[in-house]
Amino acid sequence: MNTFNLRYFRERNEITQKEMSDILNISRSTYAGYENCIDNIPITKLNDLCEYFKISIDFLSGLSNTNNFISKKNLDPKEIGKRLDDFFNKNNITKTEIANLLNTSPQTIVHITKGRNFIQSLFLYEICKKYNVSMDYFLGKTDKLK
Repeated sequence: MNTFNLRYFRERNEITQKEMSDILNISRSTYAGYENCIDNIPITKLNDLCEYFKISIDFLSGLSNTNNFISKKNLDPKEIGKRLDDFFNKNNITKTEIANLLNTSPQTIVHITKGRNFIQSLFLYEICKKYNVSMDYFLGKTDKLK
Protein backbone atom coordinates (compact mmCIF):
# COMPACT_ATOMS: atom_id res chain seq x y z
CA MET A 1 0.00 0.00 0.00
CA ASN A 2 1.28 3.45 -0.87
CA THR A 3 0.40 5.32 2.32
CA PHE A 4 2.05 8.51 1.19
CA ASN A 5 0.94 9.65 -2.26
CA LEU A 6 4.43 10.72 -3.28
CA ARG A 7 4.13 9.86 -6.97
CA TYR A 8 0.78 11.63 -7.30
CA PHE A 9 2.06 14.92 -5.87
CA ARG A 10 5.35 14.71 -7.77
CA GLU A 11 3.65 14.07 -11.12
CA ARG A 12 0.93 16.64 -10.44
CA ASN A 13 3.70 19.21 -10.09
CA GLU A 14 5.51 17.89 -13.18
CA ILE A 15 8.68 17.01 -11.30
CA THR A 16 10.91 14.06 -12.18
CA GLN A 17 12.23 11.63 -9.58
CA LYS A 18 15.69 13.10 -10.15
CA GLU A 19 14.45 16.64 -9.50
CA MET A 20 12.61 15.46 -6.37
CA SER A 21 15.69 13.66 -5.12
CA ASP A 22 17.75 16.83 -5.65
CA ILE A 23 15.17 18.84 -3.68
CA LEU A 24 15.40 16.33 -0.81
CA ASN A 25 19.19 16.04 -1.11
CA ILE A 26 19.11 12.26 -1.62
CA SER A 27 19.87 9.93 -4.52
CA ARG A 28 17.26 9.24 -7.18
CA SER A 29 17.28 5.54 -6.27
CA THR A 30 16.61 6.37 -2.61
CA TYR A 31 13.68 8.57 -3.61
CA ALA A 32 12.37 5.86 -5.95
CA GLY A 33 12.48 3.44 -3.01
CA TYR A 34 10.27 5.79 -0.99
CA GLU A 35 7.87 6.36 -3.87
CA ASN A 36 7.58 2.64 -4.67
CA CYS A 37 7.12 1.64 -1.00
CA ILE A 38 10.36 -0.31 -0.92
CA ASP A 39 11.82 1.93 1.78
CA ASN A 40 10.22 3.91 4.60
CA ILE A 41 10.66 7.65 4.04
CA PRO A 42 12.14 9.25 7.18
CA ILE A 43 9.79 11.66 8.90
CA THR A 44 12.24 14.53 8.34
CA LYS A 45 12.32 13.90 4.56
CA LEU A 46 8.54 13.55 4.51
CA ASN A 47 8.33 16.93 6.23
CA ASP A 48 10.78 18.43 3.69
CA LEU A 49 8.61 17.13 0.86
CA CYS A 50 5.48 18.63 2.43
CA GLU A 51 7.29 21.94 2.93
CA TYR A 52 8.22 21.96 -0.76
CA PHE A 53 4.68 21.18 -1.98
CA LYS A 54 3.08 23.28 0.79
CA ILE A 55 0.82 20.44 1.86
CA SER A 56 0.11 18.98 5.27
CA ILE A 57 1.38 15.53 6.12
CA ASP A 58 -2.20 14.58 7.01
CA PHE A 59 -3.30 15.56 3.48
CA LEU A 60 -0.36 13.77 1.83
CA SER A 61 -1.06 10.58 3.78
CA GLY A 62 -4.80 10.63 3.16
CA LEU A 63 -5.64 11.12 6.85
CA SER A 64 -7.36 14.37 5.85
CA ASN A 65 -9.20 15.48 2.74
CA THR A 66 -8.29 19.08 3.51
CA ASN A 67 -4.86 20.63 3.08
CA ASN A 68 -4.23 22.56 6.30
CA PHE A 69 -0.57 23.29 5.59
CA ILE A 70 1.41 24.96 8.35
CA SER A 71 5.10 25.44 7.75
CA LYS A 72 7.57 24.01 10.25
CA LYS A 73 10.92 23.24 8.66
CA ASN A 74 12.74 21.81 11.65
CA LEU A 75 11.20 18.94 13.56
CA ASP A 76 12.20 18.29 17.16
CA PRO A 77 12.30 14.64 18.27
CA LYS A 78 11.85 15.68 21.92
CA GLU A 79 8.68 17.65 21.13
CA ILE A 80 7.33 14.77 19.03
CA GLY A 81 8.13 12.31 21.79
CA LYS A 82 6.47 14.46 24.45
CA ARG A 83 3.31 14.88 22.37
CA LEU A 84 3.14 11.13 21.78
CA ASP A 85 3.81 10.33 25.45
CA ASP A 86 1.18 12.83 26.63
CA PHE A 87 -1.36 11.36 24.21
CA PHE A 88 -0.63 7.79 25.31
CA ASN A 89 -0.85 8.73 28.99
CA LYS A 90 -4.11 10.73 28.62
CA ASN A 91 -5.70 7.83 26.76
CA ASN A 92 -4.32 5.05 29.00
CA ILE A 93 -2.41 3.50 26.11
CA THR A 94 0.64 1.54 27.17
CA LYS A 95 3.91 1.49 25.31
CA THR A 96 3.47 -2.27 25.01
CA GLU A 97 0.13 -1.74 23.23
CA ILE A 98 1.78 0.67 20.80
CA ALA A 99 4.74 -1.65 20.31
CA ASN A 100 2.35 -4.50 19.48
CA LEU A 101 0.43 -2.31 17.04
CA LEU A 102 3.68 -1.40 15.28
CA ASN A 103 5.33 -4.82 15.58
CA THR A 104 8.31 -3.38 17.41
CA SER A 105 9.69 -3.46 20.95
CA PRO A 106 8.42 -1.38 23.87
CA GLN A 107 12.00 -0.13 24.22
CA THR A 108 11.78 1.40 20.74
CA ILE A 109 8.63 3.26 21.83
CA VAL A 110 10.41 4.47 24.98
CA HIS A 111 13.29 5.83 22.87
CA ILE A 112 10.80 7.66 20.65
CA THR A 113 8.78 9.13 23.54
CA LYS A 114 11.98 10.26 25.27
CA GLY A 115 13.00 12.08 22.08
CA ARG A 116 16.09 9.94 21.54
CA ASN A 117 14.97 8.96 18.04
CA PHE A 118 12.60 10.32 15.44
CA ILE A 119 9.54 8.16 14.99
CA GLN A 120 9.36 6.31 11.68
CA SER A 121 6.82 7.87 9.34
CA LEU A 122 4.89 4.61 8.91
CA PHE A 123 4.79 4.10 12.69
CA LEU A 124 3.31 7.57 13.13
CA TYR A 125 0.83 6.95 10.32
CA GLU A 126 -0.37 3.69 11.93
CA ILE A 127 -0.84 5.39 15.32
CA CYS A 128 -2.76 8.28 13.77
CA LYS A 129 -4.91 6.01 11.65
CA LYS A 130 -5.83 3.75 14.60
CA TYR A 131 -6.64 6.59 17.01
CA ASN A 132 -8.00 9.04 14.41
CA VAL A 133 -5.51 11.80 15.24
CA SER A 134 -3.29 14.15 13.24
CA MET A 135 0.27 13.40 12.18
CA ASP A 136 0.80 17.16 11.91
CA TYR A 137 -0.21 17.50 15.58
CA PHE A 138 2.42 15.05 16.78
CA LEU A 139 5.04 16.78 14.63
CA GLY A 140 4.24 20.10 16.30
CA LYS A 141 2.85 21.66 13.12
CA THR A 142 -0.58 22.28 14.65
CA ASP A 143 -2.20 22.23 18.07
CA LYS A 144 -5.30 20.49 16.71
CA LEU A 145 -5.22 16.83 17.72
CA LYS A 146 -7.75 15.81 15.04
